[in-house]
Amino acid sequence: RAIIESIAGARPDNEVLRRVNAVLLPGLRVPPETARYTYASLRVFVVVVGLVLLLACANVATLLLMRNVTRRGRVATQRALGASPGRIARYQLTESALLATLGTVVGLLVAWLIAVPFAGERVARGMPAFAGFQMDVGVLVFAVVASTLTLVGFGAVPAMMAGHFDLA
Repeated sequence: RAIIESIAGARPDNEVLRRVNAVLLPGLRVPPETARYTYASLRVFVVVVGLVLLLACANVATLLLMRNVTRRGRVATQRALGASPGRIARYQLTESALLATLGTVVGLLVAWLIAVPFAGERVARGMPAFAGFQMDVGVLVFAVVASTLTLVGFGAVPAMMAGHFDLA
């Protein structure tokens, strides 16, 4: 508003500048008629990303389950030597937590490397519905929550079952 008023003050004869009003646009900083299409596209993008994440989690679950199947002999030996089921579960849960943490850190690093060229508005010229990618707290929270859910769902359950089988 201050810029518009200073320009209108410099050109008092221009009637159009007197009628111009600044508007603050919420959300993606786009006009309301463009925002509808932009948000629809972003919803599709979020669904696709969610499905890819679900597929990755299913792959991790398969790998963790197969890891536990191949370790049955070692776990049986540890149990025969006196290790408690709780100790075996803690060991496997710690290992799964380390894998989840490393996966989260690598995933965030890759996301940051992808977002760097698209940061800011220099890429957004000519694209009114795009203001650039940003790595913010929401991305970090989503990554940590997804990693924790993967750890609990696909690491804790097999770890709890690891020490509970017939040693024979």
